[in-house]
Amino acid sequence: MNLKLKKYLFYGMVVSFLNLRIRKIKEQQVSVMKKPPSPDSGHVYVYYTRADRISDPCLLEQYRACLSPPEIRKADRYMKQSDRHLSLVSRALLRYLIAETTGQDPRSLNFSINEHGKPFLDQLPDMHFNLSHSHGAAVCALCRNAAVGVDVEDVGRHTDFSIAKRFFASCEAGLVSQAPEAEKRKLFFDIWTLKEAYIKAVGKGLSIPLNSFSFNVNETDIQITFHDTGRADPMWQFFQWRAEPGKIVAAAVRSASPIVFKHFGCVPFVGIAPNPLIF
Repeated sequence: MNLKLKKYLFYGMVVSFLNLRIRKIKEQQVSVMKKPPSPDSGHVYVYYTRADRISDPCLLEQYRACLSPPEIRKADRYMKQSDRHLSLVSRALLRYLIAETTGQDPRSLNFSINEHGKPFLDQLPDMHFNLSHSHGAAVCALCRNAAVGVDVEDVGRHTDFSIAKRFFASCEAGLVSQAPEAEKRKLFFDIWTLKEAYIKAVGKGLSIPLNSFSFNVNETDIQITFHDTGRADPMWQFFQWRAEPGKIVAAAVRSASPIVFKHFGCVPFVGIAPNPLIF
């Protein structure tokens, strides 16, 4: 093969690669939506944000400008810059989503808390929401007319799995202890995130012991069983999502009607996308 032909083939490969990349970028841009869908009683919308990837100074200033003075003070109290940043982006995420789906000014939203510390909106009592963040990631769940809870965890963080004996129901702790090492971490965080999501949906904090209920995590249809009655409650509906490698999200809602869970990636005040890794 002569040199001229080799150069021709090489440049052809480069052009093909660049065209493929341009097409993928265009596809991603088309899939980005500016406005999140309006919550209704038949859906739970779950939004995932990688706060540690948001560094644009103008965006961060916009986030800070939409927060209330107590929210700013809370964020500023964290010792580590990464924690201050995560708190800022998380609160901006919540305000952005509620404002966009209700037509409210994000700065006008007034949050109160119940006796157990769960926040709610004074001016939008039928709007239910929950927020969670962990190791650079934040997640927010929204729905109408049904309390919702959400949790996100970094499954790669250092974890002592023996704490399952203390916090999990005995049947769950047994599953974790007997699981092969390759499956132990996944099983532990499957259970942990579901428990956190349920506790946060109920809104009573840790006044509900974590070992007073259990999940059948090895089955397709996740159900919760309460140990005081020995019965499952089919009105509780659960959802789990691996937003990206190393991150797991769980959501919980109680409704007599079937609930559809939908998830998105989001950058506050930029937009949302079905694929969280687009941003």
